[in-house]
Amino acid sequence: MVNGFEAEDLVRQAIKRHGDHIAVACSFGKDSMAVLHMALKYNPNIKVIFENTGVEFPETIRYKEMMKKEWNLNLYETKPLKSFWECVKEYGLPTIRKGGGKGSNAPKCCQYLKEKPALILQRELGVNAVITGLQACESRARSLIAKRYDNKKVPYMSKEIHGEIVEFCSQRWFTRVTNMWNYHPIMLWSVEEVWEYTHKHKIPINEVYTKWGGIYPRCGCLPCTAYISWEDRLSKSHPKLFRTLKKIQCPEQTVLVHKPKVNKSKEVKVAIPHTTKVVGILATFL
Repeated sequence: MVNGFEAEDLVRQAIKRHGDHIAVACSFGKDSMAVLHMALKYNPNIKVIFENTGVEFPETIRYKEMMKKEWNLNLYETKPLKSFWECVKEYGLPTIRKGGGKGSNAPKCCQYLKEKPALILQRELGVNAVITGLQACESRARSLIAKRYDNKKVPYMSKEIHGEIVEFCSQRWFTRVTNMWNYHPIMLWSVEEVWEYTHKHKIPINEVYTKWGGIYPRCGCLPCTAYISWEDRLSKSHPKLFRTLKKIQCPEQTVLVHKPKVNKSKEVKVAIPHTTKVVGILATFL
C-alpha cells in the first residue's frame, strides 16, 4: 500500500466517526469481502448492504447466503427499480463507462439496478456513510475517481462532521449529490494484496473466481456488457446468454462462440435465428 491510510485504520476511523449510521457495501466479491472482514472486527453488527440486481451470478447468490449464516451478517438487500431486461429494451445494452462511471456517466441499468435502490435503502436505514471495496487498479473509471479527490485544486476538499474537519483523499470523500460519505480502504491496494489478505485470514472464496478456468477476476452482473472483455468471458462461461446479448447488439450478425472443450478448444460459427427474443428470466441461459 502506498501513500495513504492503512486500510484497517481507515475502517476503524470510519466506524468510530459514524457509529450506527455507516454500512458496508458488499457485492460478495473478493474486495468487498476483505473490507467487510475488517469492519466486523470493530462492529460485528455493522449494516451490510447487498445490491441485488436480479442478474447476479447464481454462484454469488449461493455464496451470499452461505456467508450470511457463517458470519452472522446484519444483511440488507436492495431490489431493482427496473429489471436488467427492461433497461436493455428501453436504453440498449450497457456500454463501457466514461469519466468516472457514476451518476449520469453510469449505464442506465446501473442506475436502476444498483445506485438508486441503494440510495433509497441507505436513507431508510439512516446511513450517511458507506465503506466499499473499490480499487483504483480495477478500471480506468475507478482510477479517475481516485485521482479526482486527490486533486488539491478542487475547492471542496474537506467537510466538517461532528466538529471534526475531515479532508478528502483518494480513500475517502463526501458526495454532495447523495449526501453520503464514502470510504474506500483498499483503493490503493493491488489485486495481489487483496488475495494475500483473503488467504491470510482464510476468507471463503466466491466460486465465480475459480470456475471456468478462473476467467472472471470480478463478480457482478452476469450479463454485463460494460467492460472490454465481456464477449470472450461470457462466450466461454454462458454461451447461450452470450448469443442472446450479441443478437440484441447486432441482430444480423453471425456470432462466434467457444465450443465446450472435448479434445481441444475450437471456435465454431453459430447462426442465430432472426426470431431470437429478449428473455427476462436469467435462469433460461444457465
